[in-house]
Amino acid sequence: MSVELPEAHILAKQMREALRGRVVQSVTLSDYEKLQRIGFVNRNVDEFQWLVDRAVEDVVSRGNTVRVVLDE
Repeated sequence: MSVELPEAHILAKQMREALRGRVVQSVTLSDYEKLQRIGFVNRNVDEFQWLVDRAVEDVVSRGNTVRVVLDE
């Protein structure tokens, strides 16, 4: 899903308010095969398990991208 610049800014603000301080409890990927073919997602999806038990420190927008900043 692609969002416009103003939408990314609004989403980041809303996500920051809702998620800051929360901890990732599990990771589930779906429909990632196409992203793997173009090199956007790692081939080994088990590598995403490092996200578990990480706390959300911040959510920021950079252009039309929303980034979730985790501890460590």
